[in-house]
Amino acid sequence: MSNEDELLKLAKEKFSDFSPADETFFTAVANGEPADYSSEKEEDNDPAGGDKWGEERVLKADRINWLCADRKAKEMVSHKGIRVNGARIEGEVDLEESRVDFSFLFWKSLFADDMNLRCGEIRGLYLDGTQVKSINGNGLRVKSNVFLRNGFKANGQIGFVGAEIGGILDCSMGGFTNVGGLALTADGIIVKGDVLLREGFKAEGGIRMLGADIGGDFDCRKGAFTNVHGHALSADGIKVKGGVFLAEGFKAQGEVRMPMANIGSVLSCIEGEFINEGGKALNAGGIKIKGAVFFREGFRAKGEVRFQGAVIGGDLDCIAGEFTNAGRKALNVQNAKIGGNVLMREAFNPQGTVSLVFAHISGSLEYLDVESPDKATLDLRSAKVGTLYDNENSWPAKGNLLMDGFEYDIIADKAEKDAEMRLKWLRLQPEDQFRPQPYEQLAKVLEKMGHENDARKIRIAKNNDRLRIEKNKIPWYERYWLRLLGKSISYGYRPLKAIPWMTGFIMLGLILFGAGYEAGVFSPLSPTAYIADKVTGDQVISPDYPTFNVLAYSFNEFVPLINLRQGSYWMPNANKCGEIHLFGKLKIPISGSLLRYYLWVHIVAGWVLTSLLVAGLSGLVRK
Repeated sequence: MSNEDELLKLAKEKFSDFSPADETFFTAVANGEPADYSSEKEEDNDPAGGDKWGEERVLKADRINWLCADRKAKEMVSHKGIRVNGARIEGEVDLEESRVDFSFLFWKSLFADDMNLRCGEIRGLYLDGTQVKSINGNGLRVKSNVFLRNGFKANGQIGFVGAEIGGILDCSMGGFTNVGGLALTADGIIVKGDVLLREGFKAEGGIRMLGADIGGDFDCRKGAFTNVHGHALSADGIKVKGGVFLAEGFKAQGEVRMPMANIGSVLSCIEGEFINEGGKALNAGGIKIKGAVFFREGFRAKGEVRFQGAVIGGDLDCIAGEFTNAGRKALNVQNAKIGGNVLMREAFNPQGTVSLVFAHISGSLEYLDVESPDKATLDLRSAKVGTLYDNENSWPAKGNLLMDGFEYDIIADKAEKDAEMRLKWLRLQPEDQFRPQPYEQLAKVLEKMGHENDARKIRIAKNNDRLRIEKNKIPWYERYWLRLLGKSISYGYRPLKAIPWMTGFIMLGLILFGAGYEAGVFSPLSPTAYIADKVTGDQVISPDYPTFNVLAYSFNEFVPLINLRQGSYWMPNANKCGEIHLFGKLKIPISGSLLRYYLWVHIVAGWVLTSLLVAGLSGLVRK
């Protein structure tokens, strides 16, 4: 007796209501052929209208259950497995903990009731174009592939929690609907090959794959994931040996979650759309990616894109990407470690805060040709960058650039290095308090790159800006001292600037002291300076007494380190007054007491300016 005859005999003995549809099914299974129930009219083969199919197209689920459970019946199934086309399966397919060594292939069929494959084992599961209510495949072991694609539709939850798939999981062009719940749950699933939710894949309800382990790519290109106000895609802790592609028409409405994921290649979101306004559009905190991350060329996010604490081996490429989360973080890369470059240029469009706080970027940070930079806040606090490359037309509005603690090794060749331009950049920081570090960092880098004069200007501006910003916080005595340092020697960075001041005081002394001597208000200090005139007997200055030299006197009294011995012999007499004549007619009175007051000012100014010159030359003031 052939397999076909023996299987038909067993089936007829088992089922008293054996029908022509059953005979078609068992005959095909035994011969390794598809059981074809389809209509010649293609429009009648849509499973969405399967409830209207006649009895000739109805296959009862208990036939399938018996075929997979009965030892003798299983032995008569062809190695090609169960293959059915265009049937309506009525009743629950219950293969819980069943072990079958053949595949299930159902094309354009309708499962009117649930499928229970929990903890079972089959060779392959292929439901292309088929419509189901729900599938419980938790703990299922599939030796080859699972195909839920090419028009597959589910109107309930599909579950593969803890399942193992030896090939690929392909849901391309599949429709998964469970509004308000989980459309596909596959926590802890192990897939040796790719997971494909792409090319027209559509989910209405959450897709959850917590801790999944994927041996190939996780490809969601052109997939649509909808779970408004919920999690559209949850892949927390997922491990992907290949790349993850949420790109090329990918669209999510609801949060996409990938925190603590581990990706062996790239994460591509090129031309992907992530919508979760007011929340997190893409949450990938703590993710590890060996390759690059692409948010470029049509990438669009409404809501926060979070990569806080991420580890990225390659570039973070945001060229022409759009990040919108006004008034909040639009792109959050805090504490991230990036082995390549961060590219935010060529129509990069952030509307909200771009946060790189404590990020460590081994390559360059390129922030240039940004679209609508006035709508962005750039937060670089405590970030570390290899090369800084930016341009003026991308700088954010005043108050929206945060840089305290920001460190970078060099500034790119084509970026601004002129001190005036860089000061304009530094002054975009908020002025709620003064932050010296960004000035010192810029000056250090410019100095290292050979721009010593620009570095000096930055350090001088640092002190000027501190006085301007903190003028009401600095004690008055310190404030006046800093102003004196700034005006005289530019806080020690231009010590020779004191020389014109010193020269001015010496020349002023030359004029005033010369006028005083001419007016007769200068007197010798030594009582031995006078002798009696041999003719008149009047007291006159001895010819042996040192002659008054006005230039030497002004220089001697101003510069404390040099003693020309003029101040030891001559002094303005406070008890004398005199006058000088200019142009023969103009009389100018000279007061000895006032001239003495000026002498004191002259001496004090000399001490101060000379000390500042010495301190500036030695670097003491800068320290």
